[in-house]
Amino acid sequence: MGEPVFIIRMGSLGLAWARMGCSSDLLTHRTKITPTQPSSNLTCSVPIGTIAMPPQLFLQPLRQLVLASIFMQDEKSSEMNKPPLPPFTKETATAKVRAAEDAWNTRDPEKVSMAYTEDSRWRNRAEIFSGREAIVEFLTRKWNVELEYRLAKQLWTFAENRIAVRFQYEYNDDSGNWFRAYGNENWEFSESGLMRRREASINDVRITAAERKFHWPQGPRPLDHPGIGEEVG
Repeated sequence: MGEPVFIIRMGSLGLAWARMGCSSDLLTHRTKITPTQPSSNLTCSVPIGTIAMPPQLFLQPLRQLVLASIFMQDEKSSEMNKPPLPPFTKETATAKVRAAEDAWNTRDPEKVSMAYTEDSRWRNRAEIFSGREAIVEFLTRKWNVELEYRLAKQLWTFAENRIAVRFQYEYNDDSGNWFRAYGNENWEFSESGLMRRREASINDVRITAAERKFHWPQGPRPLDHPGIGEEVG
């Protein structure tokens, strides 16, 4: 008899289990991970993919499980739920913002695009386009020129199925010049939690390497690394 595991199934009830949290580097579709201490199976039976993990990881933040939902696709539908779902509370809106930040910091256009509806409409700076294929093309082009990209987002306000966000990201170009981008985003979500509208206004400022604020290894921002504060700038 093998060692037992804790099992979480994500779906319509996913948010309740998401409050327990988990570690994103262990999140793979239908993967079992052996716990370091004995436990009995704990299962929430809902329709989308299975994640198993050691019990000590349950105390990691909500945002990790939300990030995992972005990367997991239902075999039968590309329009699966992406919790948290609207209408949002302050807690779920904050989780949605952090999950988006983490996803964009992977710099994986295909995976990031799965958080948006098939016909999602975007305005990014002066570019206007729609659809996942266009999103993937845009993000591929973006991250080919914005090197050493690191992003931090902060919830500004929310209501029903809409969220407003302020953000900053730092990057350099192929000549080694550093920049910080300051931006504001307006998001609108479908009932399934996928983003169906995104509008972003962004300004870039040249900075020196010594003026950088974001120094974590590339990928999602560690929990102990400061994001952006309440101050202007």
